[in-house]
Amino acid sequence: MRLLWLKEDCLNAGLTVVEITGWRTRGVEFAEQPNTILCHHTATPASAKGDLPTKKILISGRPDLPGPLCQVGLGRDGTVYLIASGKAQHAGKGAWNATTSSARTIGVEGEHPGTGAWPAQQYKAYILLCAVLARGLGVGAERVCGHKEWATPAGRKTDPNFNMDTFRTGVTSALDRLTTPEEDDMTADECRTVVREELAKAVKTLHDDHVVMIRGTATGSHPFNLKNIAEKLGIK
Repeated sequence: MRLLWLKEDCLNAGLTVVEITGWRTRGVEFAEQPNTILCHHTATPASAKGDLPTKKILISGRPDLPGPLCQVGLGRDGTVYLIASGKAQHAGKGAWNATTSSARTIGVEGEHPGTGAWPAQQYKAYILLCAVLARGLGVGAERVCGHKEWATPAGRKTDPNFNMDTFRTGVTSALDRLTTPEEDDMTADECRTVVREELAKAVKTLHDDHVVMIRGTATGSHPFNLKNIAEKLGIK
């Protein structure tokens, strides 16, 4: 199987998406559906230029590790880059909530040096992206983990450098928003206007029906013309 729903689901959630050429066929197909989402940071120097300066590496890999190195890259401005729809080399040895096979994981590489705070726009997009992935896989926020939580032995990895419990709380809230219809955002005045317009339509319809019943149509042949009914019944 492949994660070919990524583009549509991300766009529907309001994320900005860039399709990297070949992403739909990149990576070996999953033998079974993934159930775990791994969060990473790229550890790229802040001085590196561009929104996703590691893009080429994420696609093609490194001398010691063939690509793709993730399914999704997250740019500095929160843009989602679709890298691969199949398996990627990103997890390594580890486990999370009884899952021990990296072949059942989806990797997100957030473009960040790994020190200091994350830009608010990027962090917010990271949370929403993981919520979209979780919903697409049919899992909850408890299936979202950091590489530092997955990797064994403990301490082998440190990414991402934000608090994962706080992050998962954000993912849970984002999932609730994704699965709950948005409330109508009309103002009170707009609501009153709509009500008045609909009421006016209803009154006009009722008036027109009343006129037809009392006076009939222009030809006087409407079956509900009360005058015609009275005459047929011999009522004066």
